[in-house]
Amino acid sequence: MTNCYKVLGVKDFASQEEIKTAYRKLSKKFHPDVNDQDKFFEERFKEVQSAYEVLSDEYKRLLHDDALRRKVVEQHTYRTKQQDAPVPVVKKNVSVLILLACVLFVLLSLLFFLAPGDSSAIDQKYDKVVPESQRPAERVRIEDDRFTLGSTKEEVLKIQGDPTEKYFYETIGEVWYYGFSSVTFNDGRVSQFSNKERNLKVYLNNAGN
Repeated sequence: MTNCYKVLGVKDFASQEEIKTAYRKLSKKFHPDVNDQDKFFEERFKEVQSAYEVLSDEYKRLLHDDALRRKVVEQHTYRTKQQDAPVPVVKKNVSVLILLACVLFVLLSLLFFLAPGDSSAIDQKYDKVVPESQRPAERVRIEDDRFTLGSTKEEVLKIQGDPTEKYFYETIGEVWYYGFSSVTFNDGRVSQFSNKERNLKVYLNNAGN
């Protein structure tokens, strides 16, 4: 339906005086004689005339206002139903499935990380990733043809042979020289070495030079 109040540019259910004032103003504005018989203004003038004819007649206005009120109520009811509409069951089910999947993923992750692993496999991975020279001293394997930190004097003699010189320093301990290279002992075990001539048969690690 056409809202005659909007055609005249007044609020819904305006007073008769407001309707008359708006009608007179628009009639002058859109009158064909004022606008050189322009079709656009002529159509607008007819709309204004029709709207005023309805609102100026008591019976026609009563029917118009009743229809307008029903339309407002219907629009309000429709908006309320839309707002109160329940969430579709499908959406709820999808949300529950996603939540269950997340919980299952977390549980599986915990089981994976907390499960006892194969230490030998870890050691093999360690050996491949970490260079031998950067591993902790306790992980270095002792072989018959090499010595390293912690080796005894007997092991050094067996592997390296007799030193060219031996000295004892109160601050650092006993030092065996093999040319310009040296091996230092504390409490009978290798505490450090300096392989300047690259003639020492040692495992290279962070402690050696």
